Amino acid sequence: MRKLDYGVLVLLVLFCLILQSTLLATFSPWGLIPDLILIFVVSTALIRGSTDGALWGFFAGLGLDLISSGFLGFHSLLKMVLGFFIGLLEEKIFKDNLLLPAIVLFAATVIHELLFLTVAASYRQLEVRLLPVLSTIIFPLSLYNALLAPFFYAKLLGWYRSRSRYQGEGRRI
Repeated sequence: MRKLDYGVLVLLVLFCLILQSTLLATFSPWGLIPDLILIFVVSTALIRGSTDGALWGFFAGLGLDLISSGFLGFHSLLKMVLGFFIGLLEEKIFKDNLLLPAIVLFAATVIHELLFLTVAASYRQLEVRLLPVLSTIIFPLSLYNALLAPFFYAKLLGWYRSRSRYQGEGRRI
């Protein structure tokens, strides 16, 4: 990939950050805001592998850390780790299957939210009731993210394929 391609991806991450923190936060059905950054990281990891998944997870998560009022580095660490481990599936999957990103993103959202909740609860000494949180927040959010995943994944996969075809990249996508 060329430097211009990385610039386009950085703009995509910035667009996702702005959209997630403004428009989607204002017009959130059932109080749920889809995690566009997690969708981006999971899609990138499934398409490009663990290295790109971890790198984009770290930098996109850092952007989310900078616009949120939480702990600096918390989102970047979670998204980097998820991007790395999901990226390990890259060579083992059929990339044109649009059901796979939805399933993987559902599981990734559940894991992400449980890790986030665990660390936040232990740091802030909060008492969290797991079953109500699972049924009212985590599972609906996971379903919401999973429903958006195939659309985002298909566009990103098409973009990566169009760029690699003309750049003579040795790695097939």
